[in-house]
Amino acid sequence: MKIGIFMAYGPQTVLGKEGLGRYIGNLVKGFTDAQQEVILAVPKWSTDTISELFEDFGVSESSVSFAVLERIPAIWGAYSILKGRKKKKKTARKYRVLRKAVDWAELFAGAMLNITNLAVLGLVMLLLCVVGVVLLPFALVGAVVYVVLSFLKSRLKKGEFKLKDTFWKLLQVTKRLSKTGLGLDEYIYTRMMNHVTEMLVQKANRQDVDVWFVPALFWPETKGLKKVRVITVPDVVTKEFPLLCANMPRITEQTKKCVDTIENGEYFITYCDYVRQSLLEHRFGKYHGVTIEHPDNELNSLIAIDASYERKLNARKNFTDAFARGVLRSLPPHTVYGQDMLVDYSFENTRYIFYASQARPYKNILNLIKAYEELLRKRYVDVKLFLTCDLTRDAAAYQYVMSHHLQFDVICFYNISAQQLAALYRCADLVVNPTLYEGGFPFTLGEGMSVGTPSLMSDIPQVRDVVEKYGLEDTMLFDPYDWMRMADKIEYALQHREELYQKQLGMYQHFAARSNEVVAKEYIAAFEHFINEDRKKRA
Repeated sequence: MKIGIFMAYGPQTVLGKEGLGRYIGNLVKGFTDAQQEVILAVPKWSTDTISELFEDFGVSESSVSFAVLERIPAIWGAYSILKGRKKKKKTARKYRVLRKAVDWAELFAGAMLNITNLAVLGLVMLLLCVVGVVLLPFALVGAVVYVVLSFLKSRLKKGEFKLKDTFWKLLQVTKRLSKTGLGLDEYIYTRMMNHVTEMLVQKANRQDVDVWFVPALFWPETKGLKKVRVITVPDVVTKEFPLLCANMPRITEQTKKCVDTIENGEYFITYCDYVRQSLLEHRFGKYHGVTIEHPDNELNSLIAIDASYERKLNARKNFTDAFARGVLRSLPPHTVYGQDMLVDYSFENTRYIFYASQARPYKNILNLIKAYEELLRKRYVDVKLFLTCDLTRDAAAYQYVMSHHLQFDVICFYNISAQQLAALYRCADLVVNPTLYEGGFPFTLGEGMSVGTPSLMSDIPQVRDVVEKYGLEDTMLFDPYDWMRMADKIEYALQHREELYQKQLGMYQHFAARSNEVVAKEYIAAFEHFINEDRKKRA
């Protein structure tokens, strides 16, 4: 079978740092090991991050074909250079200066959104600058700049600039921005990504595949794909928690895209029965769906001393704490939430609880921090809380940390490597996942257990459906809305860590059995089923 995978991720996305990215890495590994032909349709800017992802998962690039959209908007070329994406990382202070420059670059990019002839644009800019500096009084320079920006917004029609058309277009953009609530930079980015996705669909339609697999809901433009299209539906969490998600960037636009993708789709894959039934069937009336659980996202192979490690259920004996602690020494110094101060921790004797997640409102990080503060300051439990998110993106959690002086106890390591993630899991006393909603059973339990660390989890349907089968609901689940009960559960688990680990081994065996090959075969069977359904419909 020739399987096409369509991924129109934006240029900022680093797939190896995303749960979905790691999921795709596992899946591609399974497809290639099963001797299936795989074609990835991606924009050019994603090729580097895909190479890094394949390296993490041991996928040979020669085993996969690529349909790369080489044509990248000129806006992003200039934008990315100004952002310093091709330069080495800067310090926090330099980054803030760069960010100021980027703000001006965004205005510039928005002004030239519809410019198609950059050579003529450059000449006009040069001439206007000369006129403004040499011939006009200083008081008129501001007016000249305004005219320049107007010309930047105009279109070239038969070699002439249409000033009237320029003002009309500016007026239309202003109206659109006021309706959507988007800032200028968000508007530019959305327009650019819509255009790139449409071009990538055209590129994909020229490929010889049997099925197109769309692993996310962000691309309603994929309705233009000519072959059978199978869409993954992780969740539409903004429909479940609209108030919590209201302040997320571009959330209205993203939600509309997800809803449009579902409404215009026919064949779907979900990660659990709860999402398939409650979301696809009851909310959208879509009944051509198949549930496929996650593969085992084991991390032991990333930090095992011996590459030919033993069975996963004996993972704790396959490597030493010293090696994992050594990997942690490569972590970047902890930045104290945007301040100039850096804290370089030594991990030789640090005890901590751990949660690997992005900073999104429904991840419930604030309640986890409140529970942690209770343990630290009221019950004198000497541990730290390690996170992998940029906490400044969660305003409520960030403000709580700063106002309660927890910035040296709640430690955030953002944008870490897969090996560093594995080491953080291994060296943790406990993994705690307080999420309010997930598309399926969370990765965190399998990731932690694969390196010998037990987990506590929030009592939500996606989790309880699995945990109840092993009689562990009272042992490892807590009410995510009650941070005091969460603290009780964490305190008990820290005192009975080995007992909790042993109880969870049986459940982890279920995840460990779901190898890349097993899950890939389930996807292939689902693809064949949907292809046959499509043939019957067209017959």
